[in-house]
Amino acid sequence: MLTREFYDKAVELVPVNPSKDKEFRFHFYNTLDSYYKLVSDNKKDLDLDNNKIQELKDIINKIKGIIRNQYNGLHSTAFTSLNNLLGIDDKNDVVSRLIIKTISTNSKSFYRMRKIENRKNVPYKEMFHIPFDKRGIISTQRYSFPGYPCLYLGESIYACWEELGRPLMGESMVSRFVCKSELRLVDLRTPTYTDWNDNFDKYLFFFPIIIACSFKVNSEHDSFKPEHIIPQLIMEIIIKHNRKTQEDKYVHGVYYSSVNKNEDFKFANEKLYNIAIPVIKPLPSKRNDKYCEVLSSLFKLTSPTCEEFENGKSPLLPIYVKDMTLCFGNNYSAIDEKERYDYSTYGLIEERLKNEDIFPLQSM
Repeated sequence: MLTREFYDKAVELVPVNPSKDKEFRFHFYNTLDSYYKLVSDNKKDLDLDNNKIQELKDIINKIKGIIRNQYNGLHSTAFTSLNNLLGIDDKNDVVSRLIIKTISTNSKSFYRMRKIENRKNVPYKEMFHIPFDKRGIISTQRYSFPGYPCLYLGESIYACWEELGRPLMGESMVSRFVCKSELRLVDLRTPTYTDWNDNFDKYLFFFPIIIACSFKVNSEHDSFKPEHIIPQLIMEIIIKHNRKTQEDKYVHGVYYSSVNKNEDFKFANEKLYNIAIPVIKPLPSKRNDKYCEVLSSLFKLTSPTCEEFENGKSPLLPIYVKDMTLCFGNNYSAIDEKERYDYSTYGLIEERLKNEDIFPLQSM
């Protein structure tokens, strides 16, 4: 069974901030070894036999081998190894180690933020994935690679802001997205205690993959980011899977926790959840088609706005705050996580965007 002490120590391993004075792959190996040691030291409390400990060791060694193969220029070998490890078979379905999260229609709001210099009359379609005719500007990102469009959304505006490197809010346009159809996502989020406890064996062996996807980037301006090796391979596996399966068995993308976790804000962990969905049909049937027809069918979205615009309409202040001294005085930490976020700029803009009389949802 999962002990609270083990869980707390395990999730403290992520996100990983690699040392600048050590080559990435060695820091990568050491972090996985730390997880293995944590499990081994607690095997009695976790009720694990030697076979399960050996299975975990084998998984970790395979993940290390994937990194070595990528460093050696053997991308196809690395891809095949991870594909086999995750358990994608040839029967057009997902099995074995992957943890899949299903998001039902209209159940959640997501957000996309863009830094836009000319913010006058920005059409809502500008907030979708980078269009096919602009592939040349697509650079490498955690779960996507140059030239291949991918739609990144945050479960909160705050998550978007952190992922973009904290741009000026007044210069950042944001739209709300809602699912028109069910989404199936590989769940790479740091698990809650309840989720891990309910799926103990699954997370025990999957957590090394979550660790491998949770390294902060050391050098943002480098073309090659080793911290993205495993995340990008996972996305490539998803893309390949979707090419050979039927639509009802698509895995649309990944659900992940931001590596930008910090103590600057006292928001709940789920405010740093994100999704990344690659285009599923990258070769449009018509020459002038700019967006993936599958992704277009998955979402409705609002026209974009920004803090500057919303403050210009009317001040971004909650209509009712039970105790303003809690928000702006010395007792800020006394307010609960939900209210703390609701009173923030991010929460207040989200509330505006949820008013469909002002911001109606539109289809691509």
